[in-house]
Amino acid sequence: VCSAARPRARAVRAWAGEDQRKKGFFRASAIPSGVEPWEFYAGLALLLASNFGVVALVAAGRVSPGSMPPINVFTDIANAAMESKVASGEVQPVMATFWAQSFWAELLGQYLQAGERPEVFVGHWC
Repeated sequence: VCSAARPRARAVRAWAGEDQRKKGFFRASAIPSGVEPWEFYAGLALLLASNFGVVALVAAGRVSPGSMPPINVFTDIANAAMESKVASGEVQPVMATFWAQSFWAELLGQYLQAGERPEVFVGHWC
């Protein structure tokens, strides 16, 4: 009974990533064939930046209130605009999230170019 459980336990540990820790997550053999290492690592960096960039901006805004753009307000504005565009049929529901993210980025760019205080800039959209 105990000897039959050993192979399964090893398979479970391998599935849980134990083998990866021993060999390294970012070893050269883990890079898909046909992809240059620099492309793989650049893509990984972009993925991490896109996932944690907004978190870093919000955290920086909380550390120094008033110095960062109103990220959450921009998200609310983008979501409301997205819902309006989907309801009017201008944007397909499948593309709604992409459209809202693009609109959010455009809002952020406009805010940074305007140089206005957050209350004034947001007032133009509300």
